[in-house]
Amino acid sequence: MENVNINKLLLDYNFYPRNSIDSYHVSEMVEAMNAGTVFPPIVFDKKTSKVVDGFHRISAFRKLKIQEVEAIGKKYKNEGDLFLDAVRYNSSHGRNLTTHDKIRIITLAEDFGIDEKTLTSVLQITKQRYDTIAPRKAFTVDDIERFSVNKKSGKLKGRMIPLKRTVAHKEGEELTEAQADVMDKIGGMDQSFYINQVILLLENDLVNVGSEKLIERMRILKNLLNKFFKK
Repeated sequence: MENVNINKLLLDYNFYPRNSIDSYHVSEMVEAMNAGTVFPPIVFDKKTSKVVDGFHRISAFRKLKIQEVEAIGKKYKNEGDLFLDAVRYNSSHGRNLTTHDKIRIITLAEDFGIDEKTLTSVLQITKQRYDTIAPRKAFTVDDIERFSVNKKSGKLKGRMIPLKRTVAHKEGEELTEAQADVMDKIGGMDQSFYINQVILLLENDLVNVGSEKLIERMRILKNLLNKFFKK
């Protein structure tokens, strides 16, 4: 254990098992820290200073303008081992990993050359569960330039991005950068679920007409629907 300047620790999201930092969880941590709660030390890679465990804690420390934090430095043989350790920590404490977090982990694990058996063990899931959540994939236009073609199969190979169930119909297609960015913002339900929610609100006069922000978004929706049906 050692005290480390927080500014020397690197948050590299290429090794982060979760899809994003939960701002609400960070605010809860800030409140807990103000109340005197002591959290586990940050874990980082001694060679690169990349954070292995503690992304949310560091975000909370920064909000509180804390400069020195307790941390444990570890050594790893390679990037794959570092990532696996990050998954272990995130699986054992903190917020539960969501299904989409696990999809992201499976995708990143492939990039790091981590085999399925090792990953199922670390995630503590069965082979059947792994097969259920193994992601459908698409690739962005920028990715294509870095792809190579497998001469035997004739298929593209390279870094892919996972698709949520909502847009599973895009499997294997080219996505724009804007479309790729949406992956972390949309839910994971079938598209008809979200459309039905809006229809139910409208049909039963449950729309919050007092919300100017909501009404403005509905105007945008109306314009988008008009464009959609003109196609």
